[in-house]
Amino acid sequence: FKINGKTVSEKISVKNGIATAAIMATKSYNNGNLSASYGGTTGFKANSTAKNGIVSLSLRNAKVTVTASPSSAKQYETIVFTAKVVDSATGKAISDNSKAVAVFKINGKSIKNSLNNVIKFQIKNGVATFNYAVPKGMAGYTVNGSVRYYDVTACVSHPDYNTIDRATTKFTVQRSNISLTTTTL
Repeated sequence: FKINGKTVSEKISVKNGIATAAIMATKSYNNGNLSASYGGTTGFKANSTAKNGIVSLSLRNAKVTVTASPSSAKQYETIVFTAKVVDSATGKAISDNSKAVAVFKINGKSIKNSLNNVIKFQIKNGVATFNYAVPKGMAGYTVNGSVRYYDVTACVSHPDYNTIDRATTKFTVQRSNISLTTTTL
């Protein structure tokens, strides 16, 4: 089988005169020309499709989960944000694609680099990670003394999948020990 002249399957199954092949379709195959050819054997002649078919695809669905580990850290310590993305139908990690990315957000604000550009983390084998250094001055408690929770959201994009739902988890910042030295004047 070929799509747009490119062989997409080497393993073909023939039953009752019908040839079938299972392939992992990508968005680039949509509206492509599908053709089939048969090399022949001593008992059967070689043959190919007289007219190409048109490929019609629907994008797949995926599910994302996000973790923050550890879920509590002090200023200057590192929390690892991990987004895991699996195909909803198979439960397997989504396929690698150079355009598959995750964006992590804290309380709705995208993590940015020093040039103020949103950082897009490459997804490999269904996983994207970021080592987040808790910055100086990040509050661990609200003004009324209760623990302050920070929401971490993973937004994921993959060209072969429908818009993937966002996933959220939380982390907290622990109080750091401080010491004061005073001198008498």
